[in-house]
Amino acid sequence: MPGCLDPTHDTPVEVLHTVLLGVVKYAWHWTHTSWTPAQKIIYAQRLQATSVTGLSVHAIRASYIIQYANSLIGRQLKTLAQTTAFHVYDMLPQPRFKLWLAIGEMTSLIWFPEIHDKETYKNDLTIAIANVLDLFAENDPTKIVEKVKLHILSHGIEDVSRFGPLIGMCTEGFESFNGIFRNASVYSNHLAPSRDIAQQLADHEAHKHRLLGGFFMTTDGDWVQAGTRIRDFLRHHPLLRRLFGWTVDVPSQPGTFKLKCAGCEPFGWMWCSLVIPCDHGGRVGMTVS
Repeated sequence: MPGCLDPTHDTPVEVLHTVLLGVVKYAWHWTHTSWTPAQKIIYAQRLQATSVTGLSVHAIRASYIIQYANSLIGRQLKTLAQTTAFHVYDMLPQPRFKLWLAIGEMTSLIWFPEIHDKETYKNDLTIAIANVLDLFAENDPTKIVEKVKLHILSHGIEDVSRFGPLIGMCTEGFESFNGIFRNASVYSNHLAPSRDIAQQLADHEAHKHRLLGGFFMTTDGDWVQAGTRIRDFLRHHPLLRRLFGWTVDVPSQPGTFKLKCAGCEPFGWMWCSLVIPCDHGGRVGMTVS
């Protein structure tokens, strides 16, 4: 029926549980359970020496990862997915080493935040996922039958066409939302808690929409947005930007650079009107003499 929820098509592949707590965790279990204590020490030393420049991962704690190898969480498995292939080339049989190579290629494609050529991206992701599934079948064919997450992974291509980048459906960033929901319940009068929670969360989203410059319709039917003073308020407060999940700060990457702010320059410069606030209290822009 038009307008109804179709669970098959409207529930996308979730990266945390399907990829990290699924594919990567299966490969990691195969890997660390086959090592001797000496090999685990070698891997920990190699992992700790990894340069994280250019990687979107937290600080690596290799000894912790080895000590609690069976109890890792998503961010640690994400680190393993991006780095393990560089450290196990001489520590695993070829089929399992090839599996890590395939996982590294697949996860690098899944973490694409923007897709500029959808058909090319879909073709590349299709091949990468097929390589992972083939290598799982080569290492242990029973996994293809027993682990439903491997089957769900194959539906990621359809979800890209329907929803866009898979990383957009990643949910681990919303775990902290439980606290917001709990506060909405605590401050309810408990006469109609579901309604009170819904109204409070709607107010939060509406406030976020206005701060981020979103448009809304007035009683006259015109589409307007908040004034520049309100929109600029968020730019001058990095903490609020992080709370709202939006930042104008570009992370340092190899081969990139950042202009000095106006507050760091000597007097006598004129600045153009297109400026961006920076963390030093000044502004970043183009200089003209």
